[in-house]
Amino acid sequence: MIPNYRRVWGVKGEEVQVPWKLKYTWEYLWVAVEPMTGEVVPVWMPTVNKGVAETFLQELQAYWPDSKLVVIWDNAGWHHHLPDQEGITLKHLPAYSPQLNPVERLNEEIRKVTANQVWDELADKTACVDKLLADYFEHPEKVKQLTLFPWIKEQLEQKIYS
Repeated sequence: MIPNYRRVWGVKGEEVQVPWKLKYTWEYLWVAVEPMTGEVVPVWMPTVNKGVAETFLQELQAYWPDSKLVVIWDNAGWHHHLPDQEGITLKHLPAYSPQLNPVERLNEEIRKVTANQVWDELADKTACVDKLLADYFEHPEKVKQLTLFPWIKEQLEQKIYS
């Protein structure tokens, strides 16, 4: 519930006031994107750990049951040493390289919408995020513009993982 702050415009010489409130309540948004089609799979989870990562991968398998999945992970501790799952290939990005992770572009859009706001309840903040995600569900082209990096397109065109 701690706000993320962004720069704001203000009148020169006047102090800009940004609302602030310290309140700790957690819920984690796990998101997968399919850059070629623009599909988004969001799952709200109560925590982050290896067990939740396994559950998330199972959710992805349920969403794309007839597909071989390649999941690009960052180097978070709970993304490592997961048991092999049929039909899923896990690829880890180099450390400290969020610019290579396609889902980070969508996360940036979420941060823009939630920036400089104070939320009284977690449900209010999650509803705001869900509303933004609903727009991306309806407009997959927007997701493709954000996430279809040239290196991903090149790899998929070469069919390295087929």
